[in-house]
Amino acid sequence: MSEDVDFDQATLVRKAARKAAERLDVNIEFAEGKRESDLSFVTVRGDKKGVSDFLMQLSERLPDTDIELINHDVQRLLHTLTLVVTEKLQDQTIHSEERRAKLLSFARYDLD
Repeated sequence: MSEDVDFDQATLVRKAARKAAERLDVNIEFAEGKRESDLSFVTVRGDKKGVSDFLMQLSERLPDTDIELINHDVQRLLHTLTLVVTEKLQDQTIHSEERRAKLLSFARYDLD
């Protein structure tokens, strides 16, 4: 995938996240992804309902992506989710290490 397409997708992810955050009154921060398939890291902070609703709205706004939960933390009433938005698994190159790792993880989960 070309860098222009990745940039455009990352921009769409950030716009969708900002819109969802505004509606739900949660705070968000962005960071660049580490893997080739990562579009953006998103950290969202707020009350429990706002944070969980943010995750649902983001997934509805970005149907052509996968969202992986990296971390969840609670301190008093402040909930923090760290997510990574990636290309859909089927859109990733078959030779990427992260795709192989995800597929292996899914296979192990199905065996349990």
